[in-house]
Amino acid sequence: VTSGGLASKLLTAWGLPGDRLLVGGAIRQGDLLRRTGGRMPQPRASTVPSKVLLAMPIGLDEAAEALMVFLDAFGDRPQYRLVVRCHPSNSLPKVLGALGISGLPSGAIEGIGDFTDLLSCSDVVVYTTSTASLEAVASGVPVVHLETLSTLDMDALELEPRARPTVASADELRLAVASIVADRERFVHERWPVWQRLVAGYFAPVTEATYRAFRL
Repeated sequence: VTSGGLASKLLTAWGLPGDRLLVGGAIRQGDLLRRTGGRMPQPRASTVPSKVLLAMPIGLDEAAEALMVFLDAFGDRPQYRLVVRCHPSNSLPKVLGALGISGLPSGAIEGIGDFTDLLSCSDVVVYTTSTASLEAVASGVPVVHLETLSTLDMDALELEPRARPTVASADELRLAVASIVADRERFVHERWPVWQRLVAGYFAPVTEATYRAFRL
């Protein structure tokens, strides 16, 4: 049972037989629909230094890979303030240990607390396969998709390529983020309708049929 029609299309595209899928509703993340259901959040210019949030995925290898590229892209550049958010199933010491390092560089901190609060003060979110991308665009925060080489790349936004730039290296990531922060307001304004369609496609309203699906 999926939370909406787009998730069903993605799973079918990834090889799951369509006769094993039922389109349901967003039982867990229905608040994302409310965020995009009204007017576009007021776009703002980037802060100085620009705050870049890395939303790490659940897998340890994939998280370590993402953190390595992220730090390589921005670690020695004072114009960026870096925030690293671990998946609840991981811990920062575990990910750092996988890279053989003991701590984050001086320009980076661990993002703790409510993820919505982290989004509200972020200029750009970097992600791999995390559904944090959907939470970000629902809140009007630009995202950059960092491709992974350590596992299957299951980007939640791939059905709408205009929703975000996709990068595969530290240099590409740095250039993509620099382009966004240079004119963040325009970037958000141009993509808001696309982000609305994505969120509405992934998270359908919950109805009686949603719960009936679990009784089949």
